[in-house]
Amino acid sequence: MHKLLRRQLRQARRDPTGDAVDLDRLLALVDAAYCEIDRERRYTAHAHRVMAEEHEALNARLSRLRDAISQMGAGFAIWDAQDRLALSNDRLKELVPGVAELIKPGTGFAELLAAEAAGGMVDPAPHGSAAEWTSWRLARHRTPAGPLQMVYTDGRLLQVWEERTHEGGIVGLYADISETRRIEDELRRAKETAEAANRTKSEFLANMSHELRTPLNAIIGFSEAMIGEIKGPLGDPKYRDYAGDILAGGKHLLELISDILDMSRIEVGRYELHEEWIDVAEAVDTAVRLLRARAEESGIRLRIDIAPDLPPLYAEHRAVRQILINLIGNAVKFTKRDGSITIDAALLPDGGLRVRVSDTGIGIAEDHMPLVLKPFGQVETALSRKHGGVGLGLPLSKRLAELHGGALEIASTPGIGTAVDIRFPRQRVGFQQLRAAFI
Repeated sequence: MHKLLRRQLRQARRDPTGDAVDLDRLLALVDAAYCEIDRERRYTAHAHRVMAEEHEALNARLSRLRDAISQMGAGFAIWDAQDRLALSNDRLKELVPGVAELIKPGTGFAELLAAEAAGGMVDPAPHGSAAEWTSWRLARHRTPAGPLQMVYTDGRLLQVWEERTHEGGIVGLYADISETRRIEDELRRAKETAEAANRTKSEFLANMSHELRTPLNAIIGFSEAMIGEIKGPLGDPKYRDYAGDILAGGKHLLELISDILDMSRIEVGRYELHEEWIDVAEAVDTAVRLLRARAEESGIRLRIDIAPDLPPLYAEHRAVRQILINLIGNAVKFTKRDGSITIDAALLPDGGLRVRVSDTGIGIAEDHMPLVLKPFGQVETALSRKHGGVGLGLPLSKRLAELHGGALEIASTPGIGTAVDIRFPRQRVGFQQLRAAFI
């Protein structure tokens, strides 16, 4: 269009009469040219505005990046493809004050390393001489392979993360982890001290339990002999009552000591299972016989519901009986008069076996669950204060179940009751063993 307009204008200048010139066409061309020029001007102005906005946004992002690099708690550096320092922050100078004057654009990484080694700033012990340390550090820098730690002679420990950039350079982060390492060391030492103290406590309790059980057995034996009047009548009837109290107290104390001894053995890893095929129904019956009198005195009904075709269980008879005694004893302790306790056992869908002790007692609040499963942990209630105990029943039962590869699970609602399940894995159930033998 511009060429056509120029031809028309040249022709108009050669022919001043204008007879050969199409003035309407010329005016149309001039108008079209003006519109195009105006459109190009507007496009140029718009492009200029867009570029200005993008430039402003880029400057803002760069400013935020500079602020972030400057304010970050770690040292920061970018090394170009020739391994010369291109960018760093002031924190890096604070971390290595001995060579702070060298931390500036253009300084080579090898030059910085040589200055650190010459100034005796780093501890080369793990790598031999200062020259060997320098070679190791330079190789790790040029071929980054995860974080590394640098030990300085002033006792500081720096953690270094380095990665390759797309341009062939290196970007690095440098953090002083001396305080973090000190805290970790203190926590580790405290943990080791606590574990040692716990082992000492467990060993002490185990030794004391052995020492106490001998005289207690004598007390129980002599009190039983006195109640039976083996050597003749005691005289005053009160003596018989006293002997009964001594017998009851001795048996209770022996039960507590046995629980403490078992828990101590488990905690120090000395509890060995003596396993055999046992009848779960017989173990339940034994535990119920021992506790039925206590339940009847408290006005509590005991009910047993064992599946008739329940297979045998490969477990330690004493441990299973102890679990049942603990769970039924707890149920009796925390169930009010006219309440009931049910002991049932059945197979699980996965082939395992479940023994459940459920009661209509006071229940356990959800936030108290961790406490009742902790050794010597007790939730203070009127019933617990009345019956006493040291809070080992549930924790010991849980540990004994876990020694068999099983688990203890509690479901409870305050004011409604509690159900405690002991679950044994399918490998311990009789017919599962027989089935495996024939497959």
